[in-house]
Parts: sequence; C-alpha cells; structure tokens
Amino acid sequence: MAINHKSIPKDDSAILLICALAITFLLFFVDEGSMTFNWMANVGSWILFIIYAVFIFMGEVFVSIILLRKYQSAVYTLLSVATGSGLGILFVAKVVMSDW
Repeated sequence: MAINHKSIPKDDSAILLICALAITFLLFFVDEGSMTFNWMANVGSWILFIIYAVFIFMGEVFVSIILLRKYQSAVYTLLSVATGSGLGILFVAKVVMSDW
C-alpha cells in the first residue's frame, strides 16, 4: 500500500530546533566569545544562550505554523528559519534592551 505524502502532516520541529541552536551558537561565537568559545565557561552566558535559543525557536515555529502552515516545500522551511530567526532575535533584543 502506497503512502500518500499529502496525508503526512508537516513536522519540521527537529529542523527548526537544530537551526535555532546553530544560529545561537554562531551569534555567541561572534558576539560573546569574540571569535572564541571562552563564553562557555560562564554560567550566565549559558542562561542567556538558552533564552536566545528558545526565542529564536519560537519565532521559527510561529512563522512555520501560523504563516506557512499550508506549504510542504523545503523552500518554505528555509523561509521559516530565516524569517523566524530574525523575528526571534528582534524580540529578544526588544526584551533585553527595553529602552530600544
């Protein structure tokens, strides 16, 4: 019996989580560690890392589920990663820098 790929629901949560973690690692490598991984020795940096990763992941999920829920293509997954990551970073920046 053949499985119809249209009947399988879209679930990109693992891809979105991996991308959120990779983007957060890149941000912390460039910003916190000044091109090194020295930030990993500080507990406060890990707390901030988790906050950034959660909000970036939430932004990606928001774009993927709310805005692009009808589409099944890999292009839309990449679009949700790109726009959702930007949305998550902007939200964290707005919360952290409340005077902004």
